[in-house]
Amino acid sequence: MYCLNIVRDMVSNDGLTKPRSDIAKILRRDMIQSISVPILNGKKEKFLFSWSRVSDVLNWLHEGDKLIINYPTDMGVLFDQILVRRLRRLNIKLITLIHDIDALRFEQPFYKGISYETRLLNYSDAIISPNKVMSEKLVNSGVKSNIVNLNLFDYLTDVDVAEKRVFFSKKVSFAGNLNKSEFIFDLLHKKTEYSFYGPIKKENKTLMKSYQGSYDSNVLIRKIDNGFGLIWDGESAEFIDATNISSGSYLLYNNPYKLSFYIAAGIPVIIWRDAAAAQFVENNSIGLLVSSLDEVDLVLEKLGSSEYEQMQKNVRGIQKKVVKGYYTLRAVRLAEKSFMK
Repeated sequence: MYCLNIVRDMVSNDGLTKPRSDIAKILRRDMIQSISVPILNGKKEKFLFSWSRVSDVLNWLHEGDKLIINYPTDMGVLFDQILVRRLRRLNIKLITLIHDIDALRFEQPFYKGISYETRLLNYSDAIISPNKVMSEKLVNSGVKSNIVNLNLFDYLTDVDVAEKRVFFSKKVSFAGNLNKSEFIFDLLHKKTEYSFYGPIKKENKTLMKSYQGSYDSNVLIRKIDNGFGLIWDGESAEFIDATNISSGSYLLYNNPYKLSFYIAAGIPVIIWRDAAAAQFVENNSIGLLVSSLDEVDLVLEKLGSSEYEQMQKNVRGIQKKVVKGYYTLRAVRLAEKSFMK
């Protein structure tokens, strides 16, 4: 079995590259070999070099082999279409591990909508979907391939999290790309103390009191050692508009990588009640569900230390799995079984 690893030009702190690189590392540990090819940047590169990049991948493979790809590949429509069609022609089994469905989070041109993604995904022999809600959406959109659920992205770290101490507090941390998280400005005058971590434009100086900096993930896991991690998106802290395609409404379907980070850091979370990942949080009793961030002050005011400590204990149980690649390996084995029947 092989895994396609698209090599990107830069490493960022906002979760763009780490999920994919972690998966490659996890699979290598399980003796699954990586096929690394450089990313194609811009329309010209994608037009000129898609055929050769696909050939570079296929040079590693033989009939009957199995290939795992991270989806979307970010290599462009031409590369994707050539790759999946040639894999099928060569009788190479394809496992597609979904990170995002762009048609559900961005307004797309008609030729790249959900019907396009559905057709592309149907070339897969098995699909690893982020969660049950996303799987149902894909099936209702016309996906016919076998689907298994990931449930949670793994999160590798160099930090010995088993030795890390986490303390009870009612502080809330938010880690991510702050430049696209407009709702954070609504939180500056709340009773709850918020801390923000991640890339931010210099002109946003109004955040300086709450802004804690942008750090490598290993450093950040050490720094965040108390309170809760926040999972929210969109323009408003008051509500998330679920009627329009946006980064906020996308929480209805995706597995936020923030959830994996907070679990790796050992802290419970606060998450939008209607998010797909809220089911995982509630079922495992690892956080609080809210319909609006306006509720956070009151919810935390009622929270006692014993309730927090129980949630944090539950987080610890999942943390042991998420930092070792448990969810990825489990899903890959289930995906392989699904087409070996």
